Amino acid sequence: MANLNDADELWRQISPEEKLVLLNRSHSSGIFASLGTILIGAAFAVGLQEVWLFWGSFLVAPLVFQFSAGRTWRSLKPAIMLEFLAAKSAARRFAFTANAKDLTLQLLFRGRMEEIQ
Repeated sequence: MANLNDADELWRQISPEEKLVLLNRSHSSGIFASLGTILIGAAFAVGLQEVWLFWGSFLVAPLVFQFSAGRTWRSLKPAIMLEFLAAKSAARRFAFTANAKDLTLQLLFRGRMEEIQ
């Protein structure tokens, strides 16, 4: 049985599809921040009539992408780990109240609950 107290082991338990969703969200944050940097640099370059501001914004854009995507990734990764820990805890509580013999959770899929009237 895997030791789920270790954060690395918990990260391995999360499905690759969930990790790709997080990666897409962090990259989209980086792309929007880079485009914003380029647009602001271009606006200042046109307003001040300085060409170096335009090209400088293009040079700084990859650094802004890395910073923004990394910051978003560092904020999303613990959140998804806590969601999976909460789901695992709820499943174990349900199994315990149902007097199940095997309390280990093998697969965990994301679901959505809605009320049907």
